[in-house]
Amino acid sequence: MQKCRFQQHIRIFSAILYTRYSRPAVTTNYGKEQKMCGRFTALLTPELLSETFGVQLPESIKPRYNIAPTQNIPLVRIENDGQRHLSYVRWGQATSWANDLAIGTDLINTAAEILSGEPKSDCLTDNCRGIVPANGFYIWQDGCNKKQPWYVTRKDGGLMAFAGLLSRWRTPGGNEIDTCTIITTAANDLIRPIHSRMPTTIAAEELSLWLSASRLSPGNFHSILKTLPPDLLEVYPVDSNVNQPACDTADCIKPYQYH
Repeated sequence: MQKCRFQQHIRIFSAILYTRYSRPAVTTNYGKEQKMCGRFTALLTPELLSETFGVQLPESIKPRYNIAPTQNIPLVRIENDGQRHLSYVRWGQATSWANDLAIGTDLINTAAEILSGEPKSDCLTDNCRGIVPANGFYIWQDGCNKKQPWYVTRKDGGLMAFAGLLSRWRTPGGNEIDTCTIITTAANDLIRPIHSRMPTTIAAEELSLWLSASRLSPGNFHSILKTLPPDLLEVYPVDSNVNQPACDTADCIKPYQYH
């Protein structure tokens, strides 16, 4: 277990360096770095969650149209009873050795390229893998005067299954906080003209394997990390109000005509 945790710490440290110095990012017109995937939606319903992931909503929740880093996000994982459950974790991964939970703001995403360099991908076990259910995500494109936000969603209205990795952070007072990062990869042909990155998703037939604590070979691990095919997606521009985390209404995903 200690070796597994050590490998996980090395991965997170490497990912932070990659995030800061190598991985592409977008700066919004408000001057803040907007990472990929830096915002997404979760318009969850009992029917969609049950049909897609076999879980139930833990309580009545409101739809989220603009989920931002450091906020609590929904996550499907295997709990101690061996069953799938949906719970909420902090978006931005931190580990037990971190002195400050703010380190998680540097690791809202982990590039699949970082994981591909790990000789011990099978170390990502012990219920460290999870699924972030989402209806869509935002990307930002360079423009003449400002960064233009776009919204990406499924044409059929179904849920996306973002691949997530978890870590547990212990506060100075001894409390434990579960944190999460979303794995990203190179964008598909539809997204690439707008942004170079997009979240990885887990196909329905791979959900059980991904959520299990089974050891995965490096080949199996990366064969599971996919992007949704372009023909299943639609993308359109939205208003720049989505740049503000406080803006969390249905207006965020309305198509926007820009010039």
